[in-house]
Amino acid sequence: MSRKPLARSSTEGALFWFIQMAVLRRKVDGQGLTERVRLTPIGRVLLEISRNKSHLFTQAPGKLLSISANRDFKPSSASATSSFCSPTIF
Repeated sequence: MSRKPLARSSTEGALFWFIQMAVLRRKVDGQGLTERVRLTPIGRVLLEISRNKSHLFTQAPGKLLSISANRDFKPSSASATSSFCSPTIF
């Protein structure tokens, strides 16, 4: 996190990185992708850990792996937005 203003290119680069790391997901509306983003389940875990001031690598790997496995191997239902919610491949 930064407490000072960032350049637009730096901000966009950070957002794209968080999206690629599956921490953020772009929101979808009836018209398609929007400019808004939201936290993924893994992002929520990371935020919870940072709020508790716990060290990420001492408490979260198992929890992160279980969330990732549940997300990637969960049977998907046939919904209108399923093409927008496909799991990220690392």
